[in-house]
Amino acid sequence: MGKELYIQSATENNLKGITLRIPHHRLVVVTGVSGSGKSSLVYDVIGREGQRLFLENFLEGHPLAGKKLRRPRAAVSGLYPVLTVNQRSAFRSQRSTFGTLTELYDYLRLLFARLGKAPQPLPRQDRSLFSFNTSAGQCQACQGWGSATASIRNCSSPISL
Repeated sequence: MGKELYIQSATENNLKGITLRIPHHRLVVVTGVSGSGKSSLVYDVIGREGQRLFLENFLEGHPLAGKKLRRPRAAVSGLYPVLTVNQRSAFRSQRSTFGTLTELYDYLRLLFARLGKAPQPLPRQDRSLFSFNTSAGQCQACQGWGSATASIRNCSSPISL
């Protein structure tokens, strides 16, 4: 992989044939006036192509893996698989976290299920083992509530990474 993300001839929404290079391993800020194509660049070009790469590379065998995402109207190279954080507000509950509100939690559970080591009695692990909403994935000390009285040292989750 090169040292930069290269986008050529991006024509999504307000973008009209934009070509740019974005360096890797740098903080990059996208700014501009309303309607200039910031969201189109970030979500419709970079995000869409990065999610497509994520689905192709990490979700092999998962129902979403067969889902064909539309490629952006741009030539994109040098992009790593990515997840995008949605801009919309979400329903909140006592169990809400940054991960649940941004939907990253679902992808992390899937990643852990793919890369984690299942305990001996389990032939195969799935995402429910990493959910605080199921007895299989909850810490037994706090029943998945993450209360201040439950110490991580007392956590009895059977899964290790």
